Amino acid sequence: MIVLSTLILGKPVYEAEDKVSVTLAATFEKPIDAQGVKLKVTSSTSSEQFIIAPVIADAVDQFSEVSSSSSSDATEPLASHLHFTMPHLKCNEAYTYQITKEGHEIVMAGNEVFPDPIPHTPVQFKAPPLPGQAKHIHLVVSADQEVIDVARWTKLDEKLSTALGLQQNQKTLTEQIYHEIALKKPDVFAHLGDLFHGETYVPVTTVRTLPEFQQAIEEDFHQTVRGALSSTCSYRILDDHDFGENDASRAKYEKDPRAYDNAINAFNEFFPVPMIPEDGNRGLFYEATYGDVTMWCLNNRLFQGENGDLLGDAQFQWLAESLKKSTAKVKFIVSPLPFVMGKNPTEDYRGNDHVWDKVLNLAADARITGILCADSHNYSRTDIHVKNGDTETIIPQFLVGILGGKPQEISTEERKSLPKPLLPKLSADITTNYTDSEVKSYYTAIPKPGSHGKKISGMSLLPGKKKYRTFQDGKWIGENVEKSTYGFLDFDINLEEGKVFTQLFMMKQGGNKKPFFKDEATYPLQAERRKVKTF
Repeated sequence: MIVLSTLILGKPVYEAEDKVSVTLAATFEKPIDAQGVKLKVTSSTSSEQFIIAPVIADAVDQFSEVSSSSSSDATEPLASHLHFTMPHLKCNEAYTYQITKEGHEIVMAGNEVFPDPIPHTPVQFKAPPLPGQAKHIHLVVSADQEVIDVARWTKLDEKLSTALGLQQNQKTLTEQIYHEIALKKPDVFAHLGDLFHGETYVPVTTVRTLPEFQQAIEEDFHQTVRGALSSTCSYRILDDHDFGENDASRAKYEKDPRAYDNAINAFNEFFPVPMIPEDGNRGLFYEATYGDVTMWCLNNRLFQGENGDLLGDAQFQWLAESLKKSTAKVKFIVSPLPFVMGKNPTEDYRGNDHVWDKVLNLAADARITGILCADSHNYSRTDIHVKNGDTETIIPQFLVGILGGKPQEISTEERKSLPKPLLPKLSADITTNYTDSEVKSYYTAIPKPGSHGKKISGMSLLPGKKKYRTFQDGKWIGENVEKSTYGFLDFDINLEEGKVFTQLFMMKQGGNKKPFFKDEATYPLQAERRKVKTF
């Protein structure tokens, strides 16, 4: 029996006329003999059928001189990661695919939600549409699952770990969230960073070798996701924990490049994304297009410039040029770190006021649909008002760090400033360009947030008040909504009406005594722009 760990569909590449290719990444629980493994792809509207051989995608361990599993073809005997490129698919047409190997039963591994292995039967999917071909595009986003059981890594007693606040195992809940995502059958899923948590604190240890990254990803991501993304075009960006440690940075990379390269290779072998020469074809930042939707997926950790610049010159120049020449109807900037409402204002874009202002002006000039971000383990929706002369552009920011990581809250200073978000310390003439910005909603799963005491990693050491769980419509309403809920944000992109409808989906382990927090909104495909009075 061959046991699949995950199936990830994605990396569309548009070809000539009305054709597109997509890549299926298959990860197996144990290395398998790749000889004779095939992917059968069948059109649901005709008798057309493809038989595709895989490419072995196992990475080279940067701590080893040689990797016995590394290969660029399927002639090597064993592989844990196979990529199948499905070429010449007709855009917006329905297909099925199935992995086969003569004489072998293939199953998808179980998890805590579905303990028994599930037979691998043909999987239905739709090829990405051309621009103008789809009337609706359904997008789901979330981030910061970090569900690994810290006690298992620290080898501390489970009761002691819980008492110290180190115990964090929300695998079952995160599995249920992924199951709900699969049931919604989105066209596109975007993971906004921190797909796993490789760092522990007692004692402080980090994953560094390729096998260590693979083990952590298997336990925290593969066992959680399984087949949930097998028919959805999926993308991911990498945040600090994906590189094996909190606050990963360019400076830390330069001190230990082999470990960071292991992280990059570990992700590329099971979750391929578009590659561009501007980042060395490493999948760290890139442009992704699905029909009328284009996303600029950024990296805030490894290209940092001076004085808190999260993008660096090369990435900023690429972003500026790509946005300027894009003709997409729907444009999202996808960033691991937020522009406002982050747990630590000095860590996000507000750490460099000059770059903060430059990027938001780029976004306003391009009239992007919105900013998708995370890192903070909470949810918020903020309308960022960008004035330029006699015009004002309203850019919504959606912070969606609610995929199961230990909950965090905004800073005390930011909480006191609501409904105004905390802005960076800009000069007075620049600050006036953003003063109309407004936080529309905010939620943290912390039962009693908002203590005035010291915060560590976005969490108060002392309990605060229930009401500070939730802010909406200019009021604190935390007493009226359920605590400890997690989930994802759902986007219905209606290209006929020219609108984007967003809806927050939340759930929790166990029963609830109060209603779950709800947040729904409607935005135009292009950021709203209006005339303002000048004095």
